[in-house]
Amino acid sequence: MHIIIAGAGVVGTSLAEQLSRENHDIVLIEADRNRAATISDSLDILCIQGSASSPSILHRAGIRSADVLIAVTESDEVNLVVCAIGKSMGVPQRIARLRNSEFTDPKHGFDLDNIGAMHTINPEPIVVDSMIRSVELPGVEEVTSIADGKLQILRFTVREDSPIANRVLNELKTIGALDGFLILEISRGDKTFVPDGSDRVEPNDHLQVLTTNDMVEFLLPIIHKHPKVPTHAIIYGASRIGLSLCQRLESKLKVTLIEPDLERARDASELLEETTVLHGEATDLSLLGEAALDLCDLYCSVSDNDQSNMLAALLAKKHATLQAGVLVHQPEFLPILDSLGIESVLSPRLTTVGAILSLVRRGAVHSVTPMGHSQAELLELELPITSKLVDKRLEEVKFPKGSLVASIINDDLVVIASGKSVLRAGDRVFVYAQPGALGGIQKLFLRG
Repeated sequence: MHIIIAGAGVVGTSLAEQLSRENHDIVLIEADRNRAATISDSLDILCIQGSASSPSILHRAGIRSADVLIAVTESDEVNLVVCAIGKSMGVPQRIARLRNSEFTDPKHGFDLDNIGAMHTINPEPIVVDSMIRSVELPGVEEVTSIADGKLQILRFTVREDSPIANRVLNELKTIGALDGFLILEISRGDKTFVPDGSDRVEPNDHLQVLTTNDMVEFLLPIIHKHPKVPTHAIIYGASRIGLSLCQRLESKLKVTLIEPDLERARDASELLEETTVLHGEATDLSLLGEAALDLCDLYCSVSDNDQSNMLAALLAKKHATLQAGVLVHQPEFLPILDSLGIESVLSPRLTTVGAILSLVRRGAVHSVTPMGHSQAELLELELPITSKLVDKRLEEVKFPKGSLVASIINDDLVVIASGKSVLRAGDRVFVYAQPGALGGIQKLFLRG
């Protein structure tokens, strides 16, 4: 397909790299001259320097022959203009990232499809939902809901007193319902791997676990003996995510918001009903004392500055025993924060990339969920009747290294997959795949 991507930030560049590897014809448009030059030197794709809202630039990018137009510039307004031009030029599929919820709120009566934005992506509510869900599930550091909420991806850090610490996975059937969850990957130091039954879970391992929604309450005590329920949260940053997080949390626990910009702090104070708003820097120890850091058990850095978020969270962890969540926009910070002991790292840009890939990829790919702390993805595929996998047990199939079938949904029946599971035509199959396995998985499921 001929795909035009407007905006060469983290999202645009990540999409260009991924889709180019899948042999699509990619043209990237970027207004910043230096950034455009850097991308032209580093990626084997055409990058045009100029405004994506300019019809002449879009013509240079080949908009009349484009199959997909993706608008992910830093401006919502520019993204809408790009899609409007795309509609007038007859581009079949048009996708816009819109971070201002006023554009997508039905009460405003804004007809985005009529303007030209067929699909809109706003990752911020997804990020907030994940944070709230982790508060509701003590001991869980990150939560990602998939399959319309039927499946949950949960991230845990294994403690010394965990019932599964120092256990071989094959032994877990002696602890709980082995068929109710599946460990997708284990991160240990700098290494992330797909475990098999002979692997041992060690203290301080980070686990990504897939489970059905009704199994979550049974899974938690298998991972943690005595998870702590948070009662006092400090939020750093009155960003859109920060304000939304405070509004969702202030009815559940005591919340303090720290914001360095005086005007934004005043606006937040007027908006929030039960949250204590403090003006100042989150690295000011006297201000942290006023915020009762010693009582805090949940700290979330969600300002618009990645470096400030990381520094504030690390300082808070140094002076208090708490769970820290950090919002980052640059994916390269993710492994750094893992190594520094930050429990929850959330990236709106990775969420955006996954949502857009789900829309762009042809065939039976229904959704793409980036794993966040690794380069792996969880693909949701519909098994076509023409696939050679139909009526095969999983144990009979040789899957690419770095991949595994995690769950199967048939009608309303949701199961965690095992070697005995049989694939049927029309099944929704969730497949964990590391980058090197992606091509083989698509061939098996879609072209086999």
